[in-house]
Amino acid sequence: VNTHLAPVSDFVRQRDFDFREAQLRTSVAAAVRSHGHFHDFSALAKALIGDEIGANLMMLGHAWQDGLVPLASESILEAIALNGVAVEANVAAFNWGRRLAHDPDGVAALAGAAPLPAPGTLEALIKARSAHLRDYQDSRLADHYRAALARITRLATDLGDGDLPRVVAEAFHRVLAYKDEYEVARLYSLPAFRAALETEFAGDYRVSLNLAPPFLPGKAADGRPRKRAFGPWILPVLRVVARLKVLRGTWADPFRTSHDRKLERALITLYEADLALAERALTAENLPLFRELLALPLEIRGYGPVKE
Repeated sequence: VNTHLAPVSDFVRQRDFDFREAQLRTSVAAAVRSHGHFHDFSALAKALIGDEIGANLMMLGHAWQDGLVPLASESILEAIALNGVAVEANVAAFNWGRRLAHDPDGVAALAGAAPLPAPGTLEALIKARSAHLRDYQDSRLADHYRAALARITRLATDLGDGDLPRVVAEAFHRVLAYKDEYEVARLYSLPAFRAALETEFAGDYRVSLNLAPPFLPGKAADGRPRKRAFGPWILPVLRVVARLKVLRGTWADPFRTSHDRKLERALITLYEADLALAERALTAENLPLFRELLALPLEIRGYGPVKE
């Protein structure tokens, strides 16, 4: 059993959707005579082979090693070779699965299941978010962000609180860097995106982007903007749109009148008003309330109708 959790459609609509993982595992174990065959094969395949798709052959190798597949290993390896697709990687995945069944702790150690890194300093966080805002828009937006953080940090420091500045650093960045048409275009135009495709896929492949531009007519069955497939011709167009980010929010911005963009600009105004209120009225007594108020944008998920 691959314990990797794959999001389902309900998770999109209910961000706190309960997968009931422990209950599900117990039910499966009771029904199939399990003997410890539960692993996050996807994570192991990604770490050991470089691609989660190797989880399938890794699971087969695990099952074969446990005597659950009535075939000779030579037959399985010959089938992999005859299939002729990623033969070396698939053979490696099959053998890693066998080794996992034999020595799960050793394989987990080799996969380097490292603990999550400790959170960095507040200044490192602000520096990283400021750098993103420069790429997102310009230095003026980054300076505006840093100035607000400097003011709130001074107030919180006077009250002996180190949590509020970190909350604001994350939440204010999320409010300012809303993902609009220019940002989507910029991200798809980054050299790193093309490099990631070249790394992930071998040989010939065709890029197709599924986008739902709200300014195009047509709705899906659930009333949301309908997604359309755009072929590789869209990439040069996106590079042009990315360079037009200087128009964001100005009178010349063709997207400024859309419902989503108006909502996002209103959210910036609202959050900055809350920051100004905190600067005027923050005390030790109301600090927990302000921390909760200024963290609210961190509860927002998604874009467009989902975000709303």
